[in-house]
Amino acid sequence: GTNTFAGSVVLNGGSLRFGNASSNLVGAVTVNNGTALSTVNGSVNLMGTLTLNGSGAATFAGVSSNVTGSVTLNNAAALAFQGPAFNTNGTITLNQTGTLVYASATTNLMGVVTLNNLGSLTYAAGSTNTVGAVSVKGSGVVNVNGSLHLGGNNFTVGSASGDRAVAYFANNAFLNKLYVGNGASSAGSVIQNGGALTVGPLASGADVLSIGETGG
Repeated sequence: GTNTFAGSVVLNGGSLRFGNASSNLVGAVTVNNGTALSTVNGSVNLMGTLTLNGSGAATFAGVSSNVTGSVTLNNAAALAFQGPAFNTNGTITLNQTGTLVYASATTNLMGVVTLNNLGSLTYAAGSTNTVGAVSVKGSGVVNVNGSLHLGGNNFTVGSASGDRAVAYFANNAFLNKLYVGNGASSAGSVIQNGGALTVGPLASGADVLSIGETGG
């Protein structure tokens, strides 16, 4: 059946698992330190807020996971989406050294993902990702090992000159066009203001790699 919970949940120890066919979390969920929030089957819909603190961890491995609210990772918190499908129109923010892994076979990430300071974001090999706006700041690291489709959105590396943010694209992540150094007005661009960007071999002869140019 469907379990809808509108109150608040705070995990200071132990673990909380969802096994319903469908779980709707409308209120605020907070996971502190060495605790775990996980799903084993069914679908989970995060409609409120999810905050992971300290070494708090959350793993969503059910049939589907959907985020329409906001998710915040603080300190060394870890969040992983491993089920067959993941969808979000919400916001996900990583602060300090938090880690976020998208390992679902199909993900639709139309919300905003922001990495601050030392956070890391990984699109796992074998995953297909359609993304919204992504911003990597400070010394944040992004590993794109799966297929990444930007659409008309921007993937920004470094918020200012001198940032040490790094993005790695394996085999060009099957991007048809990759622009580095474009202005923010260029839709579907990868914008590098600081740090480093490493791109593997182009996926096909139709791919375009443009560095420091405004055209395509």
